[in-house]
Amino acid sequence: LEEGLPDYRISEWKEQMYILGNNRTFSEMLDVFRGGSRCSVLVGYHGCKLLGYLSGYDRAERGEETRELLASLGAISAITTAMGRHLEYPRVLAMGCYAIQAFSDGHERHTRMVVEAGGAEVISLVLKAWGAKNAEVAEFCIAGVATLSADVEGAKRLGAAGAVEGVWQTMAAHLAEAKAEVQAYGCASLFRMTSDEANVRRLVGNPDAVSAVVEAMKKHITVPLVLQTCGRLV
Repeated sequence: LEEGLPDYRISEWKEQMYILGNNRTFSEMLDVFRGGSRCSVLVGYHGCKLLGYLSGYDRAERGEETRELLASLGAISAITTAMGRHLEYPRVLAMGCYAIQAFSDGHERHTRMVVEAGGAEVISLVLKAWGAKNAEVAEFCIAGVATLSADVEGAKRLGAAGAVEGVWQTMAAHLAEAKAEVQAYGCASLFRMTSDEANVRRLVGNPDAVSAVVEAMKKHITVPLVLQTCGRLV
């Protein structure tokens, strides 16, 4: 954890939050987030980070209880709105992508809710603007694209918003880094987006896109996940 940032993993804090975690408490928290993110970068950053964390907290024990409650109170649109307000601040955008991925992961209805709330367009815009320049944005936003592209409508809207180009450009920009996540998520995203014929056309015959995939496999030849996800594209 970075010095000075709240530790949302503290067990006492989590249990206290769940004791208070009814509609009123979460509703008031979201109201503060919506209002504060209008003018405060820190509120936008911490709000997105907190919502992303809560959506996945203790899912094995609590199931979808927290995600369902937060989604019903408008958390998804609050996240995408906060991102739209702070497009010049990559740390807010990275946490927004993290929250989008956390809300969507493994849940078809929530994924569609994020897509319908404009999440595909927002995350594509962020990836194109910051993916190649910021490692944190690259990792979290490509993971978000991989999740949203599992939805057929999500894949279509991501491609139309420029996510295909954004993904392979981000992969190429971060090829030299030791971490393999960007390459694995990137190839998973590209493969899932090929469910839309227009996205296939965006990839086929594009030598730069093909090169990004091949170079990812060469760079991470010992990483099975990269070889598996990227291998499906060649």
